[in-house]
Amino acid sequence: RKVELPRGCATSLEEVLSTLVQRTGLPLTPALTYSDAACEDLVITCDAELQEALRAGVRTFQARQESDGDWEVVGGADAKPQAPPTSWTSELRFWLNGEEVVVKNPSPTITLLAWLREERGLKGTHAGCQEGGCGICTVTLTRMDESGKSQTVPINSCLRRLCGVDGLHVQTSEGIGGQQSGFHPVQKAVADGNGSQCGYCTPGWVMNMYALLEKNPSPTHEEIEQHFDGNLCRCTGYRPILTSFGKFAKSSPHCGSHKSVAHPPAMLTAVKGPLHFADEVTREEWFRPVSMEQYDAARTAAAKAGKAVRLVCANTTEGVVKYLGPKDRTEEGTVFVDVTALTELQGLTVDGTGMKVGATVSLAEVTEAMRAHSKTAPHYGVLADHLLRVASVQIRSVASWVGNLMFTRDYRSFASDVATIFATAGVMLQVMEGGDMKQMTVPELLAHKGDILVISMTVPMPPTGALLRTYKTAQRAVFAHAIVNLGAYLEFSRDGQTVTGGRIFVGGACETLLEAKKTLAAIVGKKLDQGTFKAAA
Repeated sequence: RKVELPRGCATSLEEVLSTLVQRTGLPLTPALTYSDAACEDLVITCDAELQEALRAGVRTFQARQESDGDWEVVGGADAKPQAPPTSWTSELRFWLNGEEVVVKNPSPTITLLAWLREERGLKGTHAGCQEGGCGICTVTLTRMDESGKSQTVPINSCLRRLCGVDGLHVQTSEGIGGQQSGFHPVQKAVADGNGSQCGYCTPGWVMNMYALLEKNPSPTHEEIEQHFDGNLCRCTGYRPILTSFGKFAKSSPHCGSHKSVAHPPAMLTAVKGPLHFADEVTREEWFRPVSMEQYDAARTAAAKAGKAVRLVCANTTEGVVKYLGPKDRTEEGTVFVDVTALTELQGLTVDGTGMKVGATVSLAEVTEAMRAHSKTAPHYGVLADHLLRVASVQIRSVASWVGNLMFTRDYRSFASDVATIFATAGVMLQVMEGGDMKQMTVPELLAHKGDILVISMTVPMPPTGALLRTYKTAQRAVFAHAIVNLGAYLEFSRDGQTVTGGRIFVGGACETLLEAKKTLAAIVGKKLDQGTFKAAA
C-alpha cells in the first residue's frame, strides 16, 4: 500500500504517522522501521532519522500495531502536497469565569464583547470606542502551555471574534468578584480609593490590573503605571486610580494580597482540533487548522467557493482598518483562517546568530524576549523600547508582529513602527509561497504582491561596535500612530569612528517605507561629525 508524502523528503515523522492513521483508522506505534542494505531492521523515532533514510533512497517502511501491512512511501523532493481529508468541528469550546461553554457554529461576525453582553448578559464588560482604543471592554484570556503553566493576558473584547477563544479561559469583572461572592482586592481598592466616578471605565481598569498581578504579584510603581497605556478615564484625571493600584506595588500595603481565580482543570487536557464555522446570511466562514495540510485545505475550499481569505491571529487591526480602507469595505463572503494553532508558526529561540521568532508570537512576547537579552545584545533593548510605544498593553499582548507587517503591506499609507525598526535591524523573514520556502527582507515583503505565508523571522545579532537607533514622532508618547518614524543602523571600522555600512529607513515621509540610500551613501567612509551630518542632510 502506498502513501504520498505531503512535503517530500522534508516530511516529518509525525506527518507520516498521521497520514497512515487517517488512512487505516488504526492506532500505530510512534515509530517506523525499514531494512537496510545488510537486511538489518532499523527503527525511526525522529524527523532526522526519517529524512536521512529518505535521502538515502529508502521508500518502503513498516508501521506496526493492529495493522501489520507494509506501506511503501512514494514521492521524494518533487512530490506534490496532498492534504488528507479533515473532519472539521463546528463546536466552539471554551471557559467563561470557570464554567465550560459550548457554542454550536458561532457566526464569524460576532465579537466576544457582543456575545458577553447580548448572549450571556454580562453587562460589567462595557462597550466604548469598539476599536481597541479606550480599554473599557478589557477582559482577560488565559491559555495553558504544554507544561501546564498558565498565561493570563488582558485583551480588548471588542476586537476579539468569539470564534477566536476556543480552548481559552475568558474572565470578566463578574468572574473575579462581586457583592455576593466578595469583591476581589483590586475591585475593593479602586472603590475605597475613589478611583471610580461615573464607573463606566472601571471594569476595564480592574481587569487590566488583575492581568498584571497574575503575571507579576509584586510589581513596581513604574510597572503599574506603564501597564495602563490602553485604558482611558474621562472623570478622575487618573491620579486616584493609579494611587489605588499603587498599593499593590512592592513594599506597599496591599502587596501580596492578590487572589488568583482558579482555572478549570479541564484546560490541562483540552486538545486543539480543526474548527470550521459558517454564517449562511453573511457567507462568512472561519477555519482554525492545526496542521499545514489543513491550512492548505482551508485555502483550497475558499478558492473553490470564490471567496477572499483573511489570515487572523488576534484581529487587532480591526480598530485601524476602517480609517485606512475604503468606506464601502465589507467582510461579507470572507473566509477567515485562524493560524494561531499552527506549530510551524510558533516558538522563539535565541542563539549566537540571532533571535528566531514564529509568525504568531505576540508583540509582547517579542518585547520581553528582547528585553531579557538586551545585556548581551544591546540593540535588542533599543527595539524593545520602541515596541513599547506600539499600540497598547491589551493589543501587544495578543497581536502578532507579522500581522502588523502584513497590514502595512495591504495598507501602504500606514506608518508602521514595526516595519521601520525591523527593516533597520536587518530582519530576515522565512516565507512560504507556492509550497516553496524562501527568504525576504521587510522591504521585499512590503513590495511583494503574491500570496504568501510568513513562517518566522530572524533578528540578526549585529557585529560588535554596530550602532542601532530608532525614533518616533507622534501626538502622544504611547498608544499613538507615528507621524514620522526613523531607524538608523551603522557599522564602523576598527577605529570605531568611520562608517563602513548600514541601513537607514524612514516611515511616514511618503506613501510607503523609504530607504534613505543617498543619506547613507553620504555617511559611509566618513567619521560621524557635524560636517558629515550637514553634508548628509
